[in-house]
Amino acid sequence: MRLVKETILENLRRFLIEILVIVGLSLNHAAVNLASFLWKIEISYYLVVVSLFTLIFSIYIRNLEKCVFYVLISIITGLIISAGILLMPPAIYGSDYMISGFSIVSYVTFISRYLIFNIVTCLSTAILGGLLSEGI
Repeated sequence: MRLVKETILENLRRFLIEILVIVGLSLNHAAVNLASFLWKIEISYYLVVVSLFTLIFSIYIRNLEKCVFYVLISIITGLIISAGILLMPPAIYGSDYMISGFSIVSYVTFISRYLIFNIVTCLSTAILGGLLSEGI
């Protein structure tokens, strides 16, 4: 009985740590998306930051299949979080035009240019980190 309880607690602890790491990587994607949109940083800086955090994440997870899946989930949630953060000020101050028209359309067109490079870079970095972690 005690062994089963310890196994359940260990699995729960591992699950919570992985969820926290996914949330951290999602917030990183959201921050980089917002920085690239608001401050117009170049795509090379964008890809360096994203690949660095993805590499650290994939080495920490140490499972290639989980890592690729988690990276895709974090990209999607990072886009949703950054869109939500971008739409908060117009929603709070009651500007309907900014919510429906300018903000979301300009954000989607800007981020869609970076999204293809982001996915390819993150997946290749995740595979590299997964292979490096298996060798460690």
